[in-house]
Amino acid sequence: MWASGGSTIRPPIDRSPRGGVADLHRKHPDRSKRFRLFEGNLRQLDQLQQGQENADQSATGEVEILVGPRHLFFRFGDRLYTSRVLDGEFPKYERVIPRSNETFLVLERAALIDVLKRVQLTSNDMNAVMFTTSINGNGMALNVSAQSAEIGSAEESLPVVYDGAQVTFQMSSTFILDFLQVASEPQITIAMKDAKSPFLFIDGHVNDAKDQTHFGVIVPMG
Repeated sequence: MWASGGSTIRPPIDRSPRGGVADLHRKHPDRSKRFRLFEGNLRQLDQLQQGQENADQSATGEVEILVGPRHLFFRFGDRLYTSRVLDGEFPKYERVIPRSNETFLVLERAALIDVLKRVQLTSNDMNAVMFTTSINGNGMALNVSAQSAEIGSAEESLPVVYDGAQVTFQMSSTFILDFLQVASEPQITIAMKDAKSPFLFIDGHVNDAKDQTHFGVIVPMG
C-alpha cells in the first residue's frame, strides 16, 4: 500500500490528504487489482477493525475484500464497510524511490523516536531538525539538534552503525516520525546518496532490506 501527501517533501507513507493506492491480490495469485481510495476511509476502516477486535477477543483480524464495479466492500466479523473507488490514476510512485542510495546508517527506531520528540520542542514552525554523523568515544554517532530564536536549542546523540563519510542534513522531524511510528522493526535503515538527494527510510536492518516492503522517501530541507 502506498500513500503520498500534497507536499513534494512529504514522505510517501500512511498519511495522505489526497488518497492512497493499494494492490489487493484476489483469490487468484497470478492476478492483482489496483484501487485508489480516500486515506480517511482507510483510517476509519482501521478504527472499526480495532473496535471489533477489542469487543470480540475471538476475532481473527482477517478482512475479506469484495470488489464491485464502483465500490469496495470490507467485511470483518459481523461488520461490512463500503468505500467508493476514486477515479483516475495514482502517481507513478516507483519513479521517486531512490535506487542508487548505497550508503547505509542503521539505528534503533524507539531511541530515534524519543530523541526527535524531545529535540523538536526547540525547532521552528517547520519542525526542522539537523542531523550530523560523528565519531565519539563509543564509535559512530548521529547528533540530532534543533533551535529556534524564541525557545533556544537542544542537541542529543545516538549510537549508529555507519561506515560512510561525515554527512550533515536537515529534515522535518514530523515526516520522520510519521514513518517511525508506523514502522514495526526494532531497527531502521537510512539509505542515502548524499546530503541533498532523497533519503530512503527502511523498516528493518540493511541486511534484511531486500525482504522489507515498508519504506518511506524523505527529501532533505535546504
